[in-house]
Amino acid sequence: MTQETVVVIGVDIGTTSTKAVAFDTGGRVIAHHAVEY
Repeated sequence: MTQETVVVIGVDIGTTSTKAVAFDTGGRVIAHHAVEY
């Protein structure tokens, strides 16, 4: 049996880096990451 999880992902593509953050339905941060270029 597969359990599904609802996640909201925000992405910021800036001039010096790209950032992403994943939230659950309660607004809690599940994961985040940033990469500079």
